[in-house]
Amino acid sequence: MMKIFQWGFAAAMLALSTTAIANTTIEGVVVSVFDGDTIEVLDGRATHKVRFAEIDCPEVGKRGRHGQPWGKRATNEAKMKLRLAGERVTVTVVDTDRYGRSIGTVFAGGLNLNEHLVAEGHCWAYSRYAGDRMIALERRARQDRLGLWSLPASERIPPWDWRRQ
Repeated sequence: MMKIFQWGFAAAMLALSTTAIANTTIEGVVVSVFDGDTIEVLDGRATHKVRFAEIDCPEVGKRGRHGQPWGKRATNEAKMKLRLAGERVTVTVVDTDRYGRSIGTVFAGGLNLNEHLVAEGHCWAYSRYAGDRMIALERRARQDRLGLWSLPASERIPPWDWRRQ
């Protein structure tokens, strides 16, 4: 009977800790932009690697490999918007990924950067995780041929397919 209680208690603590992670907010200064959808934020005490929720930007070249078309442009757009906001962000954390990164919605100067990047055609709504709003923003960018949607179809490879190559 005691073992059952211990297992139940452990399961409850795990559920609470996951909820606590998902309901946190990070406020701080961006100290690094890895690519269009991944940044590092210093909150005064620690740094947090943050992956933007619901989106997937084209890959930039890493470790001697060339990147995807539009990868550098997506990264530069994120950097520009962050600079305009004085590098200060608020991140609403929704989860943690398998690499220990916080996954969240990034606000810079009141701008929802996740939505902005999709709406302006700099990345895909990550359909596996994206909500209806993000899907609609991508659809509109596609229709208007904004950003990467102005490229020939052969150059528009979703990042999740690109990474598998």
